[in-house]
Formats: sequence, C-alpha cells, structure tokens
Amino acid sequence: EPLLERQPTLGMAFNQRALREVGLSADHDERGGASAPATWVRLARRDSWRELRDALASSGQEMSSQDISAWVAFTELSSPGAQLSRGRVTGFSSAAAAELGRLVPVFREHDRSSHAERGALLMVASTLDTLLRGSTEVGTGPPLADKRDGPTAAVGAVRLYTSHFLCISCLAVCCQFKQMFPSMRLAVSMDDWQDTKRWSWP
Repeated sequence: EPLLERQPTLGMAFNQRALREVGLSADHDERGGASAPATWVRLARRDSWRELRDALASSGQEMSSQDISAWVAFTELSSPGAQLSRGRVTGFSSAAAAELGRLVPVFREHDRSSHAERGALLMVASTLDTLLRGSTEVGTGPPLADKRDGPTAAVGAVRLYTSHFLCISCLAVCCQFKQMFPSMRLAVSMDDWQDTKRWSWP
C-alpha cells in the first residue's frame, strides 16, 4: 500500500486511536476512555523490562531499535481442552523475516519483517494452526486459511504488549492477524520508548 509505505509510524497517540478504532486496544475501555493497566499488562512490562535490563547489563551496549521487545500470551478454547500459553517475551527475529507468506510486513525505509511484534504474532498463528490441525508438531503443514471462518476456527484471546509504540508495519500486522483469526480477541498494549529506557536501563 503506497500510502502506508510513506508513513513509518503513527506515533503514540494516533497508534492508540487506530487500535481503538479497530477494536484492538487494551489501554482503553469500550467508550474510548483511558483505562488502568490490566494485570497482564503490568506482568508483561515487568517481564519485558527485566529481559531488556539483563541483556544490557551483560552486553554493555546502548539501546537501539532492535532492542524493542514484545510480550505475548494467548488462550485458545475451541481445540480439545483449553490451551493456555503463558506470557513469553520475544525480540528482533531473523526467523520471522524468513516467513513472508503471512502477516505481510510493510516496507518503509528498511525491512521491518524481523520486528518483535510480528515475530510474536507469527508464533501464535503457527501454534493455532497446529492446535486446529490436531498435529503434535508446531508449524507442520500449510496455514489453515481455508478453515479460519469454519467450525474449526480458533476461539479465544491473544494479549500483545510492546515496549515501544507500533511502527506502521506492525500495526498492519496486528490488523492482518485479526482478519486471519476473527474469533481470537487480540488486545494490544504499548509503552513509549522513553519510558521503557528509563525503567530498563541497568
């Protein structure tokens, strides 16, 4: 999309508005007002900041955009027995860059396919495919795009936290995930990079 490719990010305020408009914001109530952080958001911040602080302490390097982390958890209710994935922190991933057939990134100034948010949602999508297929091996077989609206569609919730507001590519990826799994309630929470640096610096 040429318009998206000219815009690297919407910034914090307009990202929040965009997420609210498409029903993906975890930081606002149903009427659009700011809400207090949910318990899972506080947990995600703690885990993400701890991971980043430990990494910086061991490397001694300055923080960069590649340090942006994402935390993801999900519950899937339609497969035999409720499937619960507890929170997991992910980072900049070359493995995500290799998978370009789904959750397609937007190229703006540089390749954004490796971003942590996309990697986190690709991991969830692969796991959901596996659960719906009934396989014991994650990621086996083609994506279940032809089943996502049928009786075997995944039903549940996904919670995604990112230590910096979304770039335009990751915002597009979140929207694609919602379309791919319409019965999985995706909730996204973000912090500003300056807050993350303040709380994470060792």
